[in-house]
Amino acid sequence: LRDMAQRHNYTVSLQGGSKDMRYYISGGYLNEQGILQNSSNERLNFSTKFNMNLSPRLHLDVKGSISRQQTEKISSGYSGATMRMLMLKPTGKVNGTDLGDGTYIDEETGEILNINTEAAKAMNSNQWNKRINADLNAVFRWDIDRKKYWSFNSTVGYKFSNNNDYAYVLRSIYTKESDIDKNNKATRKTSQGISWSNENFINYTRTFKKKHYLMWTLGQSWQREQSEGFNVDVTRFDTDYFMWNNLGAGAYVSVPGSSYKAITHSSFFTRAIYTYDQRFTFTFSLRADGSSRFGEDSRYGYFPAASISWRMSKEKWLKKVRWISELKPRFSVGVTGNDRIGEYKAETMLSSNKVLINGQSYNSSTISQIGNPNLQWETTHEYNGGLDVGLFKNRIRFSLDAYYKKTYNLLYNYRLPLTTGYSQVSANVGNIDNKGVEFEIHTRNIEHKNFSWNTDFNIAWNKSEVTDLGGNDNVVLYYMGNGVNQNITYLLLGQPLGVIKGYETEIYKSWDEVYADDAVWVEDPLNIQTRPGMLKYVDQNGDGVIDDNDKVVLGQALPNIMGGFTNTFNYKNWSLTVFFNYALGGKIVNTNVTKLDTYQAGNNNSYADALGAWRPVNPITGDQGWSGGTKPIPSSYSSQSTARQYSQNVIDRWVEDGSYLRLKTLSLSYSVPEKFSRKIGMQRLVISLKGTNLWTLTKYRGFDPEMSSSVGTSNSTLGIDRSSYPAVKTFTFNLNITF
Repeated sequence: LRDMAQRHNYTVSLQGGSKDMRYYISGGYLNEQGILQNSSNERLNFSTKFNMNLSPRLHLDVKGSISRQQTEKISSGYSGATMRMLMLKPTGKVNGTDLGDGTYIDEETGEILNINTEAAKAMNSNQWNKRINADLNAVFRWDIDRKKYWSFNSTVGYKFSNNNDYAYVLRSIYTKESDIDKNNKATRKTSQGISWSNENFINYTRTFKKKHYLMWTLGQSWQREQSEGFNVDVTRFDTDYFMWNNLGAGAYVSVPGSSYKAITHSSFFTRAIYTYDQRFTFTFSLRADGSSRFGEDSRYGYFPAASISWRMSKEKWLKKVRWISELKPRFSVGVTGNDRIGEYKAETMLSSNKVLINGQSYNSSTISQIGNPNLQWETTHEYNGGLDVGLFKNRIRFSLDAYYKKTYNLLYNYRLPLTTGYSQVSANVGNIDNKGVEFEIHTRNIEHKNFSWNTDFNIAWNKSEVTDLGGNDNVVLYYMGNGVNQNITYLLLGQPLGVIKGYETEIYKSWDEVYADDAVWVEDPLNIQTRPGMLKYVDQNGDGVIDDNDKVVLGQALPNIMGGFTNTFNYKNWSLTVFFNYALGGKIVNTNVTKLDTYQAGNNNSYADALGAWRPVNPITGDQGWSGGTKPIPSSYSSQSTARQYSQNVIDRWVEDGSYLRLKTLSLSYSVPEKFSRKIGMQRLVISLKGTNLWTLTKYRGFDPEMSSSVGTSNSTLGIDRSSYPAVKTFTFNLNITF
């Protein structure tokens, strides 16, 4: 970790124009260090926007941007570097950056030792991503008739991206030739992506007899994204001098890889809004969305929606109640769709391989993915009832919403038995219900000439339940490899989304408990290695065997309650904003435990609560022992039974409470009085200081209960923390100058 990572961000903008043409031009430069060494980001960007009135009824808006960005990454990945940083014993000092050869100095012995771990890769990282992105968008509007009842809008968009990845793992951090052959590698990847989009719609807007307002829209949209890429790896260089700049200097060239993918979306839609006397509003819409991600017979989904609201505060009989400023009940019902499952999941895919026949190598093709031509849209039917209230001239405003969502045809990568020869297939696996309540309130607590205080608060409660899994009682969501090789999260009938299953554990308190446990006797009866103080798996069904039938639900990934609250204070030219956010009830699988809570001998560091581990009486040293701890006695035994107990099985000790309260943002700003700013040639000058992630109250032992998992943020990886990039405290000083 760096002691302090700096971030510099500069933006300059210019705007102006005339009655018929306005322009806005801006440029920016960002340079930020990551909190982990050898991680950084640099970006240079330029954007422009023009708003033009071509005639009284023809308007054109054009917006474009281009950016160049390069990001430095850690060769072993953030997850590996973060984990190894925690694992390194605190009495030693890794100094790979200074020595440059993957060695460290043992402070106890003075020896120079070869670490040869992910830490060496991290501290000698050479991995970069360089990319160029360009966007161009144009919006054309035509007011068809003079009264502007009818209008036509057309939007055209184009995006281009060019990505280049460079990586090199030094040979100098390894001492064994076998490690050099395996790890000394240069990688080059390049990819280009292009996206086109077009949306056209016609609007009709009119007010009849001052009481009837009508707006109708009819339109269509189309979008296509495509990309292609190329990559190659070369291993075993004689020197680190060339890095990735001379791939021909490597001894072994892997089979080059290339890729191509394209996605197309097409939509047709209409919407009508009718308001009567500013009191009653009715809305109806219908969409037909098509996605190339699905089979030919199921590419289109149809999604209607309708809503109604009654602005009761406009009724004559309620206007007399002066302390009610706003009162509006509302109800809506609608269907939405989801196609976010990846590309070509409906198709059977091939991969190329090499095969040996009679000692001769031949190219071959094999099925790498089972297609599912019946793959279709995941749809959610939602019913929502709400109430908007304003009191005392809107000094108090709040909204209350209650909803029920029924999701059909859940899209997931369904894990297959290994006997099929394939790991998974994409499928619509079942249905899930969500119901919840959301509440938000805004209050203007104090309003004086020189001082004001406003408060915003919101809270959301949600409960989910899996109601159908297509004839199955469970579907695996996340399977962890890397030596663990365990299913961790599931869809289970009657349970919330993303439940965690594993073993409950206790501690053997005495020899009587050890001998009474049938599971112990799988060891050599003449050499029982299980001892009091060791982990004991709970035999849930009492059959004397610890297996998958003894796994239980250990928690759910989604929090029950989430929200935040903000207080804003203004005193003359000063402004102070304090924002907290919170979550209650969610569980996190802290996979750091697999390395830091193994309770085994070795050089790995451990969580500090290991100091309170169970300890036996030692009559030789006079140690009275400690049997009140919740941590098991450390053990280096690896018998069949103790391997089951101390190795990487999913147990309750992996699962931690993810609840937290966090001071997310604290911001203080000062607007320099105009009479002073104009004296130094400025129209406006605002000075501000902002802190982020300043304080967190949580029991979670990982870096961040709001973790963004290194394995992704999809529903399949909810609640899985695999040494994600550490959350950081940031302090930002900002100058906003207007000339």
